[in-house]
Amino acid sequence: MASEGALDEPRIRSSWQLITSRNFGTFFAARFFTSIGSWLHAIVSAIAAFEATGSALIVGVVSSLQFLPQIVFGPMIGRWADSGSIKFQLLLGRTVVVASSLALAIWYAGFAGTDAEADSIAVIAASAVFGVGLLLSEAGQQSVAPHLVHPDEIPAAVVLNSAPSTIGRIIGPAFGAIFIAWLGYSAAFLLGAALNAVFLLLISLVVFPPPQGTKSKQGNSMREAVRFVRADRPILLCLIGMFAIGIGPEAVNTLAPPLAAEIGGDAGTVGLLVSMTGVGSAVGIVFASTFAQRIRQDLMPLIGTLLLGGMLALCAVRLPLLWVVLAFTISGLGYMLAQAAFNTIMQLRIPPSMRGRVVALSLVGFAASRPIGSILIGAIADAASTSMAFLVAGTLSIVVAWFCRPSRMR
Repeated sequence: MASEGALDEPRIRSSWQLITSRNFGTFFAARFFTSIGSWLHAIVSAIAAFEATGSALIVGVVSSLQFLPQIVFGPMIGRWADSGSIKFQLLLGRTVVVASSLALAIWYAGFAGTDAEADSIAVIAASAVFGVGLLLSEAGQQSVAPHLVHPDEIPAAVVLNSAPSTIGRIIGPAFGAIFIAWLGYSAAFLLGAALNAVFLLLISLVVFPPPQGTKSKQGNSMREAVRFVRADRPILLCLIGMFAIGIGPEAVNTLAPPLAAEIGGDAGTVGLLVSMTGVGSAVGIVFASTFAQRIRQDLMPLIGTLLLGGMLALCAVRLPLLWVVLAFTISGLGYMLAQAAFNTIMQLRIPPSMRGRVVALSLVGFAASRPIGSILIGAIADAASTSMAFLVAGTLSIVVAWFCRPSRMR
């Protein structure tokens, strides 16, 4: 079935033309605002939880609650994305997210500050609601982009669909910290709610295709989706690869503080290292979207995972700060090239009627890779050394590169 974008514009558009198009461009802008708002909410919640309790465990609980619903119920929502209204799903999910941020804005405006335990309970409860909102909308956000463009534009559209999340990860935490310092928690949470409300407004203007899962000859169950993935080796490798490389960014986040201490840095050094991985990822998005139609997609997972793994392994060696910054930047570039390639190959091979369910499986893996990666890498660093943890993380990505070599991705 031809997509709405394909009917409006048969010739292949550039990345810039896609961003400025009415349908895909509006969707892209909506993703941009909600990504900033969601990352802002996440970091402000973490800061608020730590200030109220002084407990890193509570911070971990707050973060886990934002991803746990996707791990448990993600496949069910993916099935809904294939057979129901994607627009309704996106609007419902982000409305729940807005409600979560607004509730905390009201709490910190009129009730917080007198009872630390009550403050922590409020943040934990709101994080659980926030996680439900992400659950309801994330599968639709990740799976619908290919439906909005011509089939030949899917590689560029898939990469562009990753850009808002990367940008949000850079901008959102910075905005959150600034608003806490200048105006307090209530204003910060209110900004998060406002940014997600802009998403609701823009999504209401997008014309989405009708659901295709109900027309599928392959059925509309998750069992059919799992059977399809198991039978299609490139897609199975893409799912495994996306889970494995998801541990890379967690290694960066987990090991940046002890690495900075070992090279004589401070909190500013940690911020610099983590930010430079975001810069590298942004460069990767620009490269992958610009050359999406001219590069071999089966080759990019190998290049990306080798860059990611090689740079993480290099950090196992004691290096000057400048070289560490460069290694972190290139690791971010490698991660984004690999992630974009895995996602593109997967999206190109999935039948449109099954896209939501297969994408939901990938989101479950991504959500699970974060706590697994941070716990695994942190445990290795505590038990052995920071260098050993970097070496293990790098070796894992290099092993993925071998398994996902071009001959196996075709």
